Amino acid sequence: MIANWWNAAKSVGLPAVKDPNGGDNLGIYWFPHAVDASTRTRSHSKRNHYDRVKDSRPNYHILPSNMVSKVIFRGTTAVGVEYLPTAGGKAATAYAAKEVILAAGALSTPKILQLSGIGSKNLLQKYEIPVVVDLPGVGSNLQDQLTLKVPYTASNNLFPNSGSIANNATYAAEQRALYDSKKQRAYTIVSTLSTNIAMMSLSQTTSSYKKIVSNARAAAAPYSLSSGVDASVLAGYTADGVTIYLNKPLSRGAVTINSTNPLENPLVDYRAVTDPADIEVLTALFRKNRELMTAPDMAALGVAEAAPFGEPIIADSELASTFRGAIDPSNAHQCCTVAMMPRALGGVVSSEQKVYGVKGLRVADISYWPFQISGAPTATMYASGERLAESIKREYKLAEYKR
Repeated sequence: MIANWWNAAKSVGLPAVKDPNGGDNLGIYWFPHAVDASTRTRSHSKRNHYDRVKDSRPNYHILPSNMVSKVIFRGTTAVGVEYLPTAGGKAATAYAAKEVILAAGALSTPKILQLSGIGSKNLLQKYEIPVVVDLPGVGSNLQDQLTLKVPYTASNNLFPNSGSIANNATYAAEQRALYDSKKQRAYTIVSTLSTNIAMMSLSQTTSSYKKIVSNARAAAAPYSLSSGVDASVLAGYTADGVTIYLNKPLSRGAVTINSTNPLENPLVDYRAVTDPADIEVLTALFRKNRELMTAPDMAALGVAEAAPFGEPIIADSELASTFRGAIDPSNAHQCCTVAMMPRALGGVVSSEQKVYGVKGLRVADISYWPFQISGAPTATMYASGERLAESIKREYKLAEYKR
């Protein structure tokens, strides 16, 4: 089936990309995963970073099953953090020798800042939290790469397929044995995710791309923003340009605390497809996918759209209605909720990732990105961390650690 899909994609004008990490990822290619090629095992920061350096860094401590409840300030200088067990219990304090660096992710970093007194004054006063800095941009600008799953059936009996591991015990045992002995075959595929991807610009997707871009530029920013947005946050949207990839949607969500309890999750409002341009782009992509899946190479497999889609759904209005009920607003790629932008435009951190209005506090995770990138954020996230590390070492004139 992979060969059929690949040939069908090329037949509808999508080029093969030799190196998707080389700066041009538009086209079809084998999707990279976080797997060590030599061991065929998952590659992650604990294995490939922490385990390698922990013995040489006596000040490197990890405290599992605990979470930061707030940043501690003396005046407007961050001096440490309060933390407590996630199962509940007595809070403790850790003090910083130089500064506090937050890396709690795009959902929890704004929560911690808000609980610490940094955020919209109106929100903080609602929960009787003393205001350290009135920064309305904290928690705004939430972005993610929404997904729309279009199921298909195939009249031709394909074996193996994505369900064979789960539904055929003999096949599953055979494939597991091959993986355990030789690191080969089906279990080398990461979960049931496809290993192929077609990355398309809007101009590759539809001949109406200029009209969609024009409509997006003409639309006012409040389309995708919730009511009551601070004027500084609104200014940041009306001053910026327009992106045209669906994995860089124009809709913007928000993250806000729901109480003063640090163990309680924040309210997350993705506001997916609230910007009309996102629906237009999603419709164009859906139609391009329909063109690909009905190309001769795929038609030979007898594929057909399944519920909630199907050939009777043709009109754009019908598609839009179906999309709203079928999309997943999150691909676990949340970012941008404490954006690196000018403070007057709703920004929260400076170009050095320092939080405006206070001293000794930076943000290291991708909540500081001002906008989403055109792909999975993992590699860029690590690069962002390295950039910040180099900046801190320069500022404090720290010696280079051995890697």
